[in-house]
Amino acid sequence: MDDEKWLREGLHEVVPEPQPAPDRATGAMRRARAAARLRTTALVGGAAGAAVAVAVATTSLTGGPAVHDPTDRSAVDAPVAAKDCPPAPAGGRDPGFFDEARDGAPDVVPQGATSARLCPGNGHRLEVPPEVLTVGVDRLVDAVNELPRPEDGLACTEELGYGYRIVFGYPDGSRYHVSGALYGCGLVVVGAAQRQGADELLREYAALLREQRAGAEPPALPPDRTTVDCGEGARAAAVARPDELELAVLCVRTADGMRRAEVAAVELAVLRADLRGELPRVPFRSCPEAPQLSLVGLTALGERVALPSVCGTWQLSVPDPWSTSGWPRSWSPGPAAREVLDDLVARAR
Repeated sequence: MDDEKWLREGLHEVVPEPQPAPDRATGAMRRARAAARLRTTALVGGAAGAAVAVAVATTSLTGGPAVHDPTDRSAVDAPVAAKDCPPAPAGGRDPGFFDEARDGAPDVVPQGATSARLCPGNGHRLEVPPEVLTVGVDRLVDAVNELPRPEDGLACTEELGYGYRIVFGYPDGSRYHVSGALYGCGLVVVGAAQRQGADELLREYAALLREQRAGAEPPALPPDRTTVDCGEGARAAAVARPDELELAVLCVRTADGMRRAEVAAVELAVLRADLRGELPRVPFRSCPEAPQLSLVGLTALGERVALPSVCGTWQLSVPDPWSTSGWPRSWSPGPAAREVLDDLVARAR
């Protein structure tokens, strides 16, 4: 068929050499660089700064409980459940879509939280982890309260990116939530105060949850392959990584419709090995007329990971909520992985 022939030829085109992965810096260095970037874009004049702040209000917080004694477990001490997540906005820029600071609310997260759950927030929806954080919650509270306050008159961009909320739970059953935006000025609102560092806070949450997972029992049941939906699209995973996929399918969308091929365990092992390590960032390209390919799967905990191809080639985009350049990470499969993927395309039905 013409589509299939086009697809096969396109997949064998030369993929650009990946750019070197950026070095990782410490949290302090990231904060310093972020502050420097923001200072260079600061608006002159309080009136202009206020106008921008109104235009890009992006975060929110509900009022919180009084300070708790973390050793007091005589009360409810119920971990934050998924149902405790605030309703996520439907989207768009209608009034009420962006969370806003609340006048008079405490501008620090109260001490004594014993659980914290990551929830969807404003902006593009993240794939959030299914479990609640109960390890190192005090460290997460400190991480929020230590975020720097933004300078006056910041010029924030108005693009829309990923958003999240973190709901803290206390022994008496009370809840307190903060809201972060991974776009604009990257703000987190804590009560009536705005703080910088939404990306750093999310990284801290992910690191703590990985620490918790390292000491937890593995899931009793593997994820269900039938729940993998090729048409759901890609969204960035807040914690899950592509090399943690436990099952996957290859999805191929052409003018004739959607086809898919299940990835065998031995094939997935090859793909996972190729996905390990740093993945460079590359400029995004859009080719709406090209057949669309994507590798879609689930981790052992059921977190969805989707890697769409760029222009029908074997350069796959890795959705990333922390991209300061706006460019996604990119995976250019090596020879062994390319052989597996080519075979999957041939089997797709």
